Amino acid sequence: LPAATRPPLQVPYPDKTCSICHTNFVWKKTADRCFGCCRNKPGPKKIAAVIERAARGIDSCSTCYGEADRGDNQLCTLCYGRQKGKNERHAAKVRARKAREDAEAIFKGLGIAFDQAGQPQAGNPEPAVESPGVETPSVETPDIASPAI
Repeated sequence: LPAATRPPLQVPYPDKTCSICHTNFVWKKTADRCFGCCRNKPGPKKIAAVIERAARGIDSCSTCYGEADRGDNQLCTLCYGRQKGKNERHAAKVRARKAREDAEAIFKGLGIAFDQAGQPQAGNPEPAVESPGVETPSVETPDIASPAI
């Protein structure tokens, strides 16, 4: 049908309005914003495709607005993989920061200071403190006679 004779596209979820503008309807059951208030606003063709899919009962991805092929109201496979990678990288950064803070606490307890870059400073180590009444064992090199050749 020509664009002039097509009925206007209606979002099929008229029971919930946008949490930002409070006038337009949301574009997805689990969404809380309308298309105009989304941070990654889709173009007119994407909006039309999302609305047509929703009218047929097919969900769309919240990130790329493509067909969500992973089930009801979930990200598509490609966006899910990207988000999973981001989550793993963030968790690795958190683990590394925690390990660095733990190491700094241990070194601080030993009297080793750290510079601005988080590296231990090379300084003069403090001499070992001997306990009173306890002899420090001395290490002597044994006399080994060199064999006659």
